[in-house]
Order: sequence, then structure tokens, then C-alpha cells
Amino acid sequence: LGTFYNYFETKSMAFEAVLEQIRGQFTANLNQLREPLKDPATVMAFTLQYCFTQAQDNQEWNTFLTYSGLSGDYLLHQDEDQLLADIQRGVKAGRFKAEDVNFTQSLILGIVRHINQEIRQGRLARSAMAEATRHILRMLGLPDQVAKALTQSPLPPVAVARRTETVANLRSAL
Repeated sequence: LGTFYNYFETKSMAFEAVLEQIRGQFTANLNQLREPLKDPATVMAFTLQYCFTQAQDNQEWNTFLTYSGLSGDYLLHQDEDQLLADIQRGVKAGRFKAEDVNFTQSLILGIVRHINQEIRQGRLARSAMAEATRHILRMLGLPDQVAKALTQSPLPPVAVARRTETVANLRSAL
């Protein structure tokens, strides 16, 4: 017990360290999968779909949150600075229309956080994730047919971390 408190002031801080490691892996996977994509609208659609899918399907994240007892806003979503850069890139390329990119970023983050919370509560069907992505793309100025086509593209498979990696992460955090 004494060794534990040399590294963390509370048990919650240890749990948060593990969540940050899981979030780091999520971000690394997202960045790797986004890398070959060039069109800003495709990048935005893919990123939103990936984040929503991971919020629902990432059992390591969801199980850990359930059993850790942490309260708060622990959600899987794109880095805020990366989102802002994506919007700016889309506006510069003429794919997006946004008079105020910071306000647009804030709106999208709010939508993403809300969708993530609804997913965690089990109140959202998988089809709603595509609809949310489609609405965000339309908000960015894409025609509905283009937004619909982008949301129907399948996501590439994502490697899932083994459970032993989570245990190793916790041990290394300690």
C-alpha cells in the first residue's frame, strides 16, 4: 500500500492513469487509420464514425469505466486541436463552410460528447451514430447525398488490445 501511494495520491488517480493509457491507444489507432485519407470530408466522416463505434464497442474502455467507479466525463473522442485542424483544412479546401471555425468546433464537440453519453447510457441505436455523423457533415455544408454516401463507407478493422495489456498497463502505471 505504501508503494502505491508513492505513485498516486488516490485510487482514482491510478484508474485515471489507466484510462489515459487506453485513450492514448485509441488516439494512436485513430491517427494510423486516418493517415491514408486525403479528402477533408472523408477524414471527418471516418473520424466521427470511428469515435462513435469505439464508444460503443471498446469493451476494455467500457468495462474499466464500469468497474472503476469513477464519476465524470470520461469519453472516447477525437482530440480537440485535431478537430479544429480538420475543420480548418476542410474550409481551406472548399469542402466545408464555416464562418467561425472555433464555434463550429465547439458545436461538433458538444454533439460528440452528447452522442458518447447516450451510447454509454445504452439509449442510442447503432444507426443513430451514422445519422449524427450525417447531420454534422451537413452542418459543415456538404450536400445530403454526399454526407449519406460518406457515412455508408465501412470502417477498416481495428486491432483490439488484449486484456493482459490492460493489466500490464495498470502494473506499469503503479
